[in-house]
Amino acid sequence: GKYGLIGPVALMSAGKTNNAVEFFQDQVEKLEKLRYEVVDKDCTAIQNVIDEIAGLYYTTLYKLRFLA
Repeated sequence: GKYGLIGPVALMSAGKTNNAVEFFQDQVEKLEKLRYEVVDKDCTAIQNVIDEIAGLYYTTLYKLRFLA
């Protein structure tokens, strides 16, 4: 809601891998790399949502690596 309507969103295609750990690791690395290109650092509400998404990725990676 802060920025109004958003325009078309380009989706990056997923890398071709059958390994879930590699897939999630690649995704979280891209998220961390691009987060400040998508939203300004001072927009803390949206950065918090990105933090929560990253947290879910890291939790998933932990479970896949150590509990599966």
